[in-house]
Amino acid sequence: MSSQANIDEEVNCRIAKASSAFGRLRRTVWERRGISLSTKLKICPALLQKAQVRWAGHVRRMDDHRLPKILLYGELAEGKRHVGRPKLRYKDSLKATLKDFSIPVDSWELAASDRSQWRRLVHQGAGIAEKRRTALAVSRRETRKARKADPPTQPPPGLQCNVCGRCFRARIGLISHARTHKGD
Repeated sequence: MSSQANIDEEVNCRIAKASSAFGRLRRTVWERRGISLSTKLKICPALLQKAQVRWAGHVRRMDDHRLPKILLYGELAEGKRHVGRPKLRYKDSLKATLKDFSIPVDSWELAASDRSQWRRLVHQGAGIAEKRRTALAVSRRETRKARKADPPTQPPPGLQCNVCGRCFRARIGLISHARTHKGD
């Protein structure tokens, strides 16, 4: 931020970085004709999580006077939050991503101080998270397909009209139907 409280340069820099990240993904993901759009959209969160963890390690190795490190490790001195669940901070989403990557949350900073070890941990963690995400998607699909394959359930015995023999799934349906036979 400049001395004139103008953040245009910072915003332009962030837009340029986002554009650069999209440009790196463009050829490998967006312009590939063999990948469906839904698959492309599923790939993005995995890539963003990996980039988030790599960047956190980079910030950890920065000097203490650098602004990104001050913001990552800083705490608000005052202020209040809205009622309900508070919005997630960067630290909160980083903690969830570290758990997904099977990186110990309480000792990640120690691992991040060694760059080569951190790169290896991030790469292995991304593989673990992707396998877990794939297994979860497969199990959800199997559950969905099994639900469709089940035969329709028969109404429980005893929910049949004594007068006309019509079957009902719910007791309230039988009671409502019984009113039609009051005059019989």
